[in-house]
Parts: sequence; C-alpha cells; structure tokens
Amino acid sequence: MSSGQPEDADSTKREQRQRRMRRVQVAMAVFAACMGLVAFFSVAGNSRFETYHTLDVIRLMTAGAGFAVALVLLIQFFKFPGPRSEDKKEKEQGTS
Repeated sequence: MSSGQPEDADSTKREQRQRRMRRVQVAMAVFAACMGLVAFFSVAGNSRFETYHTLDVIRLMTAGAGFAVALVLLIQFFKFPGPRSEDKKEKEQGTS
C-alpha cells in the first residue's frame, strides 16, 4: 500500500526544498538590506538636519525597518541549521 515512491525520494525532495528556502531567505535579507541602504542614503544626501521633513523621517524609518528585517532573517539563517549540517551531525555520531 505504498505510494510507489521510495522514502528516500521524499526525503531528497524535502531537503531540496529546505535548501531552496534557505537561499530565498538569504536573498530576502540581502534585498531588505539594500532597500534600507537606498532609503538611508537618499536621506543622508541632505546636508542639514534642520531641513528634514516628514517624508525624510518616514524614509529613515523605512531604512531602519529594512535593516531590522535583514538582521532577523540572517539571525534565523545562522541560528537554525540546514539539512546538510544535520546530516553531518548524524555521520559524526555514527562514526564515534
């Protein structure tokens, strides 16, 4: 009563999907950081602080949000191991 596919094929697809999601997560972090940099440098171009207007403050908040999103995504990327690191741990435990 099996589905016709070996269990290894399902785990391989799951690992490929996890790797792809990790790449997407890093790409999203880089994109958010770049958007934050663009917003920050557009405001930083003003020479005097007194000339900042409401729109400039909103741009600064956008820059901060972009950096915050990038930071959270990168922390998640490095905190939670990927499928390869889990395989390495299993191999190390099996050989010792």
